[in-house]
Amino acid sequence: MRCRVKMENMQGITIPVDYHYPMYSYVYMAIGEGEPALATEIHNMQGYKPYSFSEIDNPGHVIGKNNLQLHNDVGSFIFTSHREDVMEAFVAGALKYGYVEIQKKRFPILEIKILKEPEFKNKMRFKTLSPIVISASREDTERGINKDLYPTDEEWYMFFNKNMKKKYFQFFGVEREEDLEIKVLSARPKKYHVPGPATGFKMTFEISGDIELIKLGYQSGFGRRTAQGFGCVAVV
Repeated sequence: MRCRVKMENMQGITIPVDYHYPMYSYVYMAIGEGEPALATEIHNMQGYKPYSFSEIDNPGHVIGKNNLQLHNDVGSFIFTSHREDVMEAFVAGALKYGYVEIQKKRFPILEIKILKEPEFKNKMRFKTLSPIVISASREDTERGINKDLYPTDEEWYMFFNKNMKKKYFQFFGVEREEDLEIKVLSARPKKYHVPGPATGFKMTFEISGDIELIKLGYQSGFGRRTAQGFGCVAVV
């Protein structure tokens, strides 16, 4: 499931360039406001969280190095999850608040609209609504640290698959054997602090293979750091 949250009173307001973590904090608080026990469950989860969200759809320009001044009065973002209870809790909490807060800047909510899901197929084309982060984990690197990968690295595709299979097993307790095939059509890197550094890619890509893995990626995000606002995609 996914919804679009539309906000107003944004024109001329300045927010951090790296607003992913403040948005993560708001999303988690909204879930807690809607269903406190569910927020506790998510907080205690080891590994992946069952949701993602997009970047804000509102153009802006960078002031200095750290701030983004928004151009339009109305903006929006997508919240998405494969779990209906998570979606219901987020929507209920956001409506109770009546605003979206990003580092003490509050934007009144105009509407929250539940969006229709696409027909899932074994071959689809997506574009990112927030960058995809793929990393080699500590146990898989010689130096024992997470290493962000690029689509030009062969490892990127291996860890893309490893991530999705681990995520599916965590959420559903079922092993998925088939690898996904990913064809990157365009990709643009950007470095983030969320906190800590991360390199993500805004991209358009084709993906084919296991429909259940494709569906999970669409509903709860592809790659790492999805709960911090990475890996959210839309169908092209």
